[in-house]
Amino acid sequence: MIAFTIQLQYNPYIMKSKYRIILDDLTTMIENNIYGIGDMLPTEMELAEQYGVSRSTVQRTLNILVDQGHIKRTAGKGTFVMENENPEQNGAAKNGHSGKQSVIMILPNHQAHVSLGYLRGAEAYLKPKGFAVTAYYSQNRDANVWDIVQRHQDTCDGYIIYPISSQNNPDVMARCHLASIPIVTIDKCIQDAACSAVSSNNYMGGYLAAEHLVQMKHDTFFFISNRSPSDSLKDRYTGFCDGLRNNGKLLNADHTFYFDTDEPRDIIRVLTDYLAKHQAALPAAAFCASDLVASQVYRAAYTLCIQIPDCLSIIGFDDLDIASVMCPPLTTIAQNFYEIGRQAAITLLRALESKNQFAAKLYLPAKLVQRESVADRSLIGH
Repeated sequence: MIAFTIQLQYNPYIMKSKYRIILDDLTTMIENNIYGIGDMLPTEMELAEQYGVSRSTVQRTLNILVDQGHIKRTAGKGTFVMENENPEQNGAAKNGHSGKQSVIMILPNHQAHVSLGYLRGAEAYLKPKGFAVTAYYSQNRDANVWDIVQRHQDTCDGYIIYPISSQNNPDVMARCHLASIPIVTIDKCIQDAACSAVSSNNYMGGYLAAEHLVQMKHDTFFFISNRSPSDSLKDRYTGFCDGLRNNGKLLNADHTFYFDTDEPRDIIRVLTDYLAKHQAALPAAAFCASDLVASQVYRAAYTLCIQIPDCLSIIGFDDLDIASVMCPPLTTIAQNFYEIGRQAAITLLRALESKNQFAAKLYLPAKLVQRESVADRSLIGH
């Protein structure tokens, strides 16, 4: 588990070049000890896939970091963070925050630009109010979330948490409640817990995906997802089914597919097997629970020479950077990660100021982003 403190001024509407986005993200993570001294960075191929850019773009970015003295590259071993020569900055990274009111943000170990979006939104609201925001990665483990909460109850004024699942730890939650330490969750709610939550309207997102596919004259549909107990994925599925039903269409039970593995090669294998089994149902349209799932469906489809979107239309969810550079560019449901973080901070500060624990639920609108991965079946026939 890694702690870091973010002190950023950020305008989410300023457009940056791809290499600059990667450079800013890696610099921020190195300076704030997300990647500590001696830690190995992701490989060039991993960064290229994560950001949807060419390997040469990643190489250009890493060369700049080498020139700046942030990293060193060792042939055959990898790219590693070097010791920061600024002792004042090193001390800030180790100490977290100094004397300010403290908010802790707990995030999973997932896409850097998503985490930074949440953090920048929270920081933009809390920093002018005199709060330091210290964030921790839970490494996608629910037990780590509650361990972090428990270890910092004596020094923390409030928590913004991205839960890995909707399950809670009653003992830790009870201690926070008794100590009047408010908790706000993002992305999903915690079951049976008196805490507020801020997320995208996942149900609306699924509904919008269904409506768009029906408007584009599709008749056969798939829902494809990694298996997760989270309410957010359940809401996306329910919204999609209701959107189809209210437009006179149905999702065949055999056309709902969840895969259990996290290993990329195994994911591609099981998706390829699943699409091969259902090739007779094509042309069709698939709603994927995330853009990352959609990218894996792309790879499986190309393995089987299934053309996107002529034979298989695809809609994702999240609007990650990779969505706009996929081939063809991915139609998706956009989440505003920056605004989710900002609204979570607003909700947390209200709870702190009022000294009241309450369980407000705020759902931010989802938005359909149309690109080229959905065919108009009225133009190319059924």
